Amino acid sequence: MKKLLLLISLMISLTYYVQAQKHQENNLNLYHSCQEYFQSEHYDVCLTQTENLLAQSQGLSEGQVEHARFMQAASAFYLNQMNSSLLLRDFLADYSMSVYAPKAFFLLGTCAMTAGQY
Repeated sequence: MKKLLLLISLMISLTYYVQAQKHQENNLNLYHSCQEYFQSEHYDVCLTQTENLLAQSQGLSEGQVEHARFMQAASAFYLNQMNSSLLLRDFLADYSMSVYAPKAFFLLGTCAMTAGQY
């Protein structure tokens, strides 16, 4: 009886572990597809996927989350969305020392010049 209970509990925990690994793998695949869409300048698809990715960012490293947030803000900028300056400000507030910060500052400055806020 004890062996049966031990076997059942082992199977349940193994099932949970496999599901968690699968979820982490799916997020990693989504991150890589976001990168591909961003590099190929499909910003509309990239923006949608990065929003989905950031909503469920389990299993991503801090660097991957940083890059995803930059891709989200830059995609919004290239699509001329009204919230792009807010996304860029939020990104710069959280990642001011990022390797993407100079590009984010440039995009934010371009937003300000376009809006006539100089």
